[in-house]
Amino acid sequence: MWLQQYRKDGLRWYMPALIRNIYGKDIDPSDDISDGWRLMQQINQEINGLKMRIEEEN
Repeated sequence: MWLQQYRKDGLRWYMPALIRNIYGKDIDPSDDISDGWRLMQQINQEINGLKMRIEEEN
């Protein structure tokens, strides 16, 4: 796992709403960014229970 390779104990998402949606809102699914959703899901599945996750929204 890449977090272990680089000796990291967790991952910090900054503005995950903007990774998921072009306007940073979950109101209209047509504005969703499918690659952003997929990236976050894949990373979260990989580190599930093994590493700390922090999300920061403004």
